[in-house]
Amino acid sequence: MHSQKKLMAAVNLLGGPAVLGSYVWGASSWSSETIGKLWGEVPIAVQPYYTSWMFVAATGYLLFVSFLFVRVDAQRARVAGRYGFGLFNVLLVLILVPSAIWMPLTLHHIEAPDPTIWKLIVAGL
Repeated sequence: MHSQKKLMAAVNLLGGPAVLGSYVWGASSWSSETIGKLWGEVPIAVQPYYTSWMFVAATGYLLFVSFLFVRVDAQRARVAGRYGFGLFNVLLVLILVPSAIWMPLTLHHIEAPDPTIWKLIVAGL
């Protein structure tokens, strides 16, 4: 197996549970009042639709990564005629790291507003 595909597997085996774990940690460690503030001004009636689309997005992510992992030849792959397969790993890290930290950072910011944390949240989103 190509080294970049091994790296892709490692990124997803570490990053995926980190994202899910941050959601579980947030839901179990903070009050329902604080968790509710994550929704901002989104009406309660609309929230289930947002939640449903999160599962659709996660399914799309898994299908795309599976396609890259199974069907793309890492040795010959080129993005924009210039970048190799490793670019996908960089992009996946740039997706997974902010996805894993936004909820903990946001919950901390809700409880104790801090301009530095706010800047990290905005940069991640």
